[in-house]
Amino acid sequence: MDVTSETFERDVVERSRELPVVVDFWAAWCGPCRTLGPVLEREAESRAGELALVKVDVDSNPELALRYQIQGIPAVKAFRDGEVVREFVGALAPAAVAEFLDELTGPTGAERLLDELGASGELPEVVAALGPRPAPVETPGDAHAAPVGAGATVRPLPVG
Repeated sequence: MDVTSETFERDVVERSRELPVVVDFWAAWCGPCRTLGPVLEREAESRAGELALVKVDVDSNPELALRYQIQGIPAVKAFRDGEVVREFVGALAPAAVAEFLDELTGPTGAERLLDELGASGELPEVVAALGPRPAPVETPGDAHAAPVGAGATVRPLPVG
């Protein structure tokens, strides 16, 4: 689906609150864009319902290219919950594109950690406390802790 400056907010930002939206910033004159486009389309189609793929022509929508700091094309940005969460520039091999999309549609690092802890039976109180939505990891004096999986350091809790 082609997205323009007029439809970007609805078709990308708002829609990314329901499922990941992958934006391919491209131009008709760009050779690597013409190489990457079919790979992205094929890989996205194989994940239909798990993510949406949209295309932005940077020549027709220069304000979007400026807003998202596009300095080289093809540039691919993945949105979740209205924010860019992953990106790459250049034409990647099909396997790398597949891995990029799989990381968007699969469980987050925090969700994988919870699954591993739950399966191992370790720290059941932590698994129960965090449940399906991980909470920020906080330690005394650390009021701005990052969520687990977002670069935070996970420290074992005292048992007993």
